[in-house]
Amino acid sequence: MTKNDENKDHANEDILLVRPAGHSDARFLAELQKNIEGESDFLLYGKEERALSTQKVRKQIIEWNQRGHSIIFLAILNGKHVGYLMVIGNEVKRANPRAALLLVIQADAQGKGIAFSLLQKAEEWTISKAISRLELTVSEENIPVRKAFAKIH
Repeated sequence: MTKNDENKDHANEDILLVRPAGHSDARFLAELQKNIEGESDFLLYGKEERALSTQKVRKQIIEWNQRGHSIIFLAILNGKHVGYLMVIGNEVKRANPRAALLLVIQADAQGKGIAFSLLQKAEEWTISKAISRLELTVSEENIPVRKAFAKIH
C-alpha cells in the first residue's frame, strides 16, 4: 500500500467531536432541533410545533451552564452539527442524584456510534456531579433505538 492509498483511506474516515454546548452554539442547536423535530416521529414536538429561536436556546445554554445541574453535549460529525444530548438535572435536593436524558441524532448520521459517544460524555459528566440515576424514555415504536440501548445494557 502506498502513502497515497493510506491518505485516501484516512480521508474517508469520519471525524466526530463531542463537546459541551456554549452560548455561541445557540444558532446551530436551534437549527438542529428544528431539523430533527421535522424528520422524527418519536420526539415530543413535531415539525414547527414550537417556536425555537436562537435567543431562547442561547438563554437556556447560559442558564444551564451557570447553574451546573444540566448540560447539553453536541455531536459534530465532519464539521456538521448532527446530534445532541441534554442531561437535565434538578435543583431540588431530593432529586439531585437524578437526571433525565434527551438524546437526538439526525437520521443521516445514525449508526455511526454517535449515541454511544454522547452517552459516554454524559456518564463522565454525571459522575463528576454525583448524579447516580439517569432516566431515558424511548418510544415503544422506536425499534432501532431500543435495540441499540439493549446492546449497551
